[in-house]
Amino acid sequence: MQDTSTTITPRRGSADRRHANSLTLNPDHVCVAVRASTDEQTNSLEVQQDETRRFAEKNNLTIHDYYVDRGTSATKTKFLNRKSVKRMIKDMKREGIPNILILRIDRAFRSVPDMVNTLVELDNEGIGFISISPQIDSRTPSGRIQMQLLGMIAELETTFRQQRQLETFELMRGKNQARSNNASYGWQLVPSMRKSKLGNTAKDVVPHKQEQRRLCVIMRWRNSGMTWQAIADRLNAKGIPTKKGGKSITIKGGKTKTASGKWFPATVKSVYEHAHQPTT
Repeated sequence: MQDTSTTITPRRGSADRRHANSLTLNPDHVCVAVRASTDEQTNSLEVQQDETRRFAEKNNLTIHDYYVDRGTSATKTKFLNRKSVKRMIKDMKREGIPNILILRIDRAFRSVPDMVNTLVELDNEGIGFISISPQIDSRTPSGRIQMQLLGMIAELETTFRQQRQLETFELMRGKNQARSNNASYGWQLVPSMRKSKLGNTAKDVVPHKQEQRRLCVIMRWRNSGMTWQAIADRLNAKGIPTKKGGKSITIKGGKTKTASGKWFPATVKSVYEHAHQPTT
């Protein structure tokens, strides 16, 4: 069988050029990066996979593999720091695959600095981005400008969304209304006389007396200089469970398990930092 791969010398100025190496690329091969910010957004992942598959078939591209990020926030986790992306880049270097295929820019980036830094770093490796909606190729000058403009819009949308959420949270908090079905430690949700927008019984947030007393102790310990680990150890030694201790919780794959109720340093820190925030 004839080898259709092509040997391409990286552009002047790239890291590979400086090391006097060349890349053997399969120009018609792509790796597909898909992402959903929560585990429940399975429909989003399926849509991204279906759309990228149809695009690849229409444009005679061969998909090497799909690299899926479940429950990953593009705002909190930089593109190159995501586990699936690290594995993808490693595979691309090994197999000589030159392009990453994504459905939309916001599936990869929510920050312009993250986008710019990623494009520069991957360009030095001879790797580019192809976006489907809108169709953009980062290997061209116009494509790079378009990607940066869309990245700015995505970052702006994120800022506006966060501001709207904060305003809504503050309004609901002032009315003692629950903004989620999860009460923070020290608080509990009780049925209200009000109705939600969907016509269901709304819930109000009220103090949980026993947890409030424990919360005061945790805050006193922390303010006296105790470490998160020391507080967690003391709570576990006293047999005091976390809020979800002994309750059935849903994990990945839709399976359920009983929460152990064990305290960890991160758990104590979260409880301390959200002491005045009734719902999570």
